[in-house]
Amino acid sequence: MVLAGASATGAETPRASESSKDVGFGFREVLRNEVMPPSAFEAVGHFRFLYYRDQQLSQFDTYSISPSGRYAAFQDGPSGDIVLFVAKSRSRRVVRKYPGALVERYTWEKGERTIVFDFGGHAPALAVSVE
Repeated sequence: MVLAGASATGAETPRASESSKDVGFGFREVLRNEVMPPSAFEAVGHFRFLYYRDQQLSQFDTYSISPSGRYAAFQDGPSGDIVLFVAKSRSRRVVRKYPGALVERYTWEKGERTIVFDFGGHAPALAVSVE
């Protein structure tokens, strides 16, 4: 989807657009380029969102989908909270409020029964049971 307009002088205004990339198991990344208000730092803001089918899960920086596609883990962009998503029930669970650091690595362990969030030494690693 691309949105564009013309000013009274005929000049084209900045565009807003959206693109989507399938990342498997019904998950997809959506990149939105949105026209920002005149007072904003940039004329066009660039935002990435994770979706499961038609459900927007979060604006994100990083995420991990389990090898089977049954789960996704991510750090919510706006809040910084660490979230586990269960595809079958389409439910989200905040497993920890913002820990003061960004997730640098996700590791699925014990046959996908546990996920470890690694903050690169900026906060203690967090191991979470998916059940």
